[in-house]
Amino acid sequence: MEDELGSSESPSRCRALHERVAGIDVHEDMIKIGIRTPGHRAWTRTSEVLEYKTFYGVLQKMAADLREPGVTHVVMEAGGAHTEPVCYALAERDFTQVAMINPAHAKALKGHKTDARDAIRLAELFECGLLHGSYIPSAEPKEIRDLTRYRTKTVQARTSEV
Repeated sequence: MEDELGSSESPSRCRALHERVAGIDVHEDMIKIGIRTPGHRAWTRTSEVLEYKTFYGVLQKMAADLREPGVTHVVMEAGGAHTEPVCYALAERDFTQVAMINPAHAKALKGHKTDARDAIRLAELFECGLLHGSYIPSAEPKEIRDLTRYRTKTVQARTSEV
């Protein structure tokens, strides 16, 4: 766990729809988390950046650590296989909403791109209601979708062999 940008307090740019939000930037071997909470003074927000490794036990601890400051909403960029373990670890906890956004929306974010700033920016946009999550199926429909996709691939492979 590493605090890269430290804790900073800034005036709110918009009216926060969600008081305690975490934005997650996922990579193959680590994730950066930007947590946005109410500041000590009126109309201010506090930002904090944390870093975790992507081992499943560490991800479960990360989900528990997010509950400590009272985070209720989590947003992350949908980036394929690397995001699935993070999503599963978050699903084990009782968050109000875990949202996966389209990577095209994340690439459109303005400003100098770093992992920490991306995580904070995701949280800022989500707390204002400017990002909307994609559909995340529950375990049973996801399993059926995966089996259907696997069957399609095997049929295509068989057809190309013939």
